[in-house]
Amino acid sequence: MAKRRTDTLSARLWSAWRRRQERTRRQLMDTHIYRVLGERLLHDYLWVHDKRAIAGGFSLGLFVAFTPTIPFQMLIAACGALYFKVNLPIALLMCWVTNPLTAYPIYRFALRIGRYVVEKTPLISDVFDLYAFQAGMARAIILYAVYLCVGSLIISTTAALTANATVRTLWNSARFVFGVLARRRRVQQNADRRRSTSGSRGPSSLER
Repeated sequence: MAKRRTDTLSARLWSAWRRRQERTRRQLMDTHIYRVLGERLLHDYLWVHDKRAIAGGFSLGLFVAFTPTIPFQMLIAACGALYFKVNLPIALLMCWVTNPLTAYPIYRFALRIGRYVVEKTPLISDVFDLYAFQAGMARAIILYAVYLCVGSLIISTTAALTANATVRTLWNSARFVFGVLARRRRVQQNADRRRSTSGSRGPSSLER
C-alpha cells in the first residue's frame, strides 16, 4: 500500500511538472525573448526532461545569473539553451537567482573575490602595471570592472559545475532507488503470483 502511494505521489508530481512546463511554453510566446528568437524557442529539444538537459539548464542558468549582465540575462540564457540544447525553462528560472534583492550582495561578494585574485596574482598585477592609467576616475572604473568580471567568472563557473554535478548525482541516486523499488515490486508480484497459482492447484491435487 505504501509503495502504491509513493508511485502515485511521484506520478502526480511529474504530471504537475509537465503541466507547469506546458504553461511556461505558452506564456513564453508573450515575452520579448520570443519576439527576438521566435519559433526556435519552441523546439522540442529545449523542453526535454532527461538528465543532460536538466543538468545543463541548471548550469547555464546559474552561470549567466552570476555574471554582471542583469538586463540581458534571460536573452543570453535563451541563446545558450539554443546552442547547447539544454532545458530552457530551468535555464531561464535560474537567472532569477540574481534579482533586485540579491544582486547587490552577490556582486559585492564577486567584487571582493575578484579584487583578491587580481591583487594576489603576479601576472595580472604586472599587466595592470604595464598598461597603467593615470590615477583617477578612469583607472578606478577599469580596476573595479575587472575585479567584478573576474569575481563573477569564478562564482559563475563554480556554481555551474557544482549544480551540474549535484543534479547528475541526485538523478542517478533517484534512478537507482526507483530501480531497486521496481525490482522488489516485481519480485513480490512474482511471489504472490506463485502463491496464488500453488493455492489454486492444491484442491485439485487432493481430489485426485
